[in-house]
Order: sequence, then C-alpha cells, then structure tokens
Amino acid sequence: MSIGDIDYAIFFTLYGLSNSVFGKFAVIFLGEYLIYIAIFIFLIVAYRDWRKENRAHIGRYLLPLFSAFVSVGAVVAFIRIFVERNRPFITYSLPSILTEFSYSFPSAHTIFIFSLATGTLYFNKKLGVGLFVAGILIGAARVAGAVHYPSDIVAGALLGILTTLFVGTVLKAMYPKHV
Repeated sequence: MSIGDIDYAIFFTLYGLSNSVFGKFAVIFLGEYLIYIAIFIFLIVAYRDWRKENRAHIGRYLLPLFSAFVSVGAVVAFIRIFVERNRPFITYSLPSILTEFSYSFPSAHTIFIFSLATGTLYFNKKLGVGLFVAGILIGAARVAGAVHYPSDIVAGALLGILTTLFVGTVLKAMYPKHV
C-alpha cells in the first residue's frame, strides 16, 4: 500500500463522517473556529500570567507566537511555490463544507497550531498539550471538510514542530540570556 493509497483511504473515511448534520456542525466548528478559540485561550493565559507573575515572563509567550507566524508566513508560502497540490474537494469533485482555494500542502492551520503548541509546551505543559489536542481535532476536521489530505495535516504538524525547534535554537544562540 502506497502513501497515496493510505491518504485516499483515510481521507474518504474522515470525509464520510461529515455527512450527518452533527458531522457538518463538528467539521465547521473544529475546522474553522477551533483555531481562533485556541489562540484566544493562549492569549488569555499569557495575559493572566503577565498580570500574576513578573512582567518579564511575557517573553516566553513570544517564541511560540513568533514561530507560528514564521511557519505560516515563510515555510508554507515557500513550500506552496513548489508544491501545487489541489484540495481534495477539487480533485474528487466533492461538495465541501469548508471552502479554501489556495493549494492544500501543507496545512497552514495545522502548522500554525502545532508550532504554537510546541513552543508553549516548554513552559506550560497543560496549555501545550491542550493546543496539541486542538491541532489534532482541527486537522481531522479539515480532512473531513475536504480541504486537506491526511498527508497535508501530518506534514503541517511536523513542519510546525520543526520550525519552532529551529526558531528556538536560533534565538537561543543569538540571545542566550533571554531565551
């Protein structure tokens, strides 16, 4: 079985879940809005920590945010110059609950949330794990919504994690006392 066959099988299994009213609601909520809720919770926790603790600690929240924006703004944009993969609803002529018209590889939603989760895990385990769970739910919903293949999600997750590790390493080398 090839990666393409696995991608196909997982895609149509998850896509099949979106056929009920509840499935459609779950796909829309998880695939479109959960990322905003996760970012909002991240910012609320950052603000709460800023108010409660030493104000200098707010810097630890900047690495995950910076990495997340770098991963989407630079990594996804760069990859999509070379990889022009149509979205599944276009490839298979399927009705889609979620509509996106850029290329699908890698998933920008997934790369963002996994980048944010990785950086957060260093200083807030509970929030970091919650962001990883949100990332998995977002990724699954975006596959069920026919805007991504499973491999887009896996690549986005790996790239988000690796981008944050890379950015963290570079910043630590540049500013050893502050990171």
